[in-house]
Amino acid sequence: MTDRAKRYSSIGVFSFGICIGLVGCAMSLPATFSIGVNDSPLAAIFFVGCFTLFLPFCVIALWKRRPAGVGLISLAIFWVYGLFDQRHYSSVVRHFPPDSISDFLYEISFALLPVALGIFALLTDRAGWPNLIKHEKPLD
Repeated sequence: MTDRAKRYSSIGVFSFGICIGLVGCAMSLPATFSIGVNDSPLAAIFFVGCFTLFLPFCVIALWKRRPAGVGLISLAIFWVYGLFDQRHYSSVVRHFPPDSISDFLYEISFALLPVALGIFALLTDRAGWPNLIKHEKPLD
């Protein structure tokens, strides 16, 4: 695969991530107004943070893939931890009946996108794919 094809495929993947990040930022605004007593504080912070940080990590991936890949994978870990915390809070503190396992697996499936983008960023960085946006030093 030529450097040009590698660059265009990477731009396509991370542009898709940027579009999803924009949707996540738009979704996080109404989510902040619907957080109530039935939501654990830690889960609320994780959910709003994961939605809003997805976009910056995809933009950072255009320059630095390794930090962006680590950040995207850590977002997925925080998302799953927030889901576990919310389930524990709603069943132990609020005494709600537990949800079905299929609902839980559906919620966890949203964490696959940042994991896939993070793994793509790490693997392409490891393989030495060219940078998407070149950083040139200014002339003195």
